[in-house]
Amino acid sequence: MNATKTTTMHAIRFLIIVLWIRAIAMADGGAGETRLFGLSVGSEPDSALVVLDDSVRGMTPCTLSDISAGNHTLILRKKGFYIKKVAVIVDSLSSKKLFFTLLKPASLWIFSEPSRAILTIDGKNEGVTPYADDKVKPGDHVISAKLKGYMPIERAVSLQSSGRDTVNLIFERSKAYQDSVAVVAKATAKAEKEHHAIVLASAVFCLAAIILILIESGGGQ
Repeated sequence: MNATKTTTMHAIRFLIIVLWIRAIAMADGGAGETRLFGLSVGSEPDSALVVLDDSVRGMTPCTLSDISAGNHTLILRKKGFYIKKVAVIVDSLSSKKLFFTLLKPASLWIFSEPSRAILTIDGKNEGVTPYADDKVKPGDHVISAKLKGYMPIERAVSLQSSGRDTVNLIFERSKAYQDSVAVVAKATAKAEKEHHAIVLASAVFCLAAIILILIESGGGQ
């Protein structure tokens, strides 16, 4: 009787331990589960290639599934359009629908008077004017141009998708150049005046010498 009771107690204790270990394992497993989300991606125009975290996931419009919570990189590609790259945060509060408008390259022509001005666009050296590029990213850009002896020029331009813009830059002489020209002109005028004075003095001297010679010649007769 006592042996049977003892065996039963051991069995109950063993069962309790097994159930306790299983409960802990289930709790740990539940805590380690990753919650997955879905994401709808659309574009204008459609049929753009969708790449999520370096993995191709389809063409727009499409719905991406099995996305883990956290930060992701989404890229849309379509021939003839600029690549769209965005950082996406996926969680229970984030939007599950994303829509993007893809942009076509714009054309930009830049001329200057005088030409051969050193040109930079958004801080990047682009050579000298005249300048032409038919694959400029739409949006706001800053054009800067420099030419020795002239005032630098800075111009803001906003380009539309598949648009074309022509920028004409007219340079004005710099104050330093104007001052140097004034100094040179003043020095030139002074030199010319001194030259005229020397010529006049020489002419007077020659005339006086001639008169003196004539007087002496007349007195000798």
